Amino acid sequence: MFRVSLRLGAIVGGGSDEQIESLETYGSKLGMAFQVTDDLLDETGDEDQVGKKTGKDAMRGKLTFPTMLGGAESRRRASVLIEEACQALAGFDAAAEPLVSLASFVLDREK
Repeated sequence: MFRVSLRLGAIVGGGSDEQIESLETYGSKLGMAFQVTDDLLDETGDEDQVGKKTGKDAMRGKLTFPTMLGGAESRRRASVLIEEACQALAGFDAAAEPLVSLASFVLDREK
């Protein structure tokens, strides 16, 4: 979802092939980090903070990052994915700041 939105925005905005590829990489890494953090929140989040019922994945027997890798490794992987996502934006300089901020939010979110 993130990847296609960024790709389409880059195309409509007249981005170069390099810019489109950079934004696709950012979107792919961001999307994966979002999923990892969502899995972590479902497993360890506070329902009042998260704003939804937690523990649903475990009740359904769903395979998640924390069940496969453990919580600490999942958090480490999410951090690496966010770092890689932000590195993909290096060619955009200051114009990428909103996307860098979004990446930080995804990593640190509690909801």
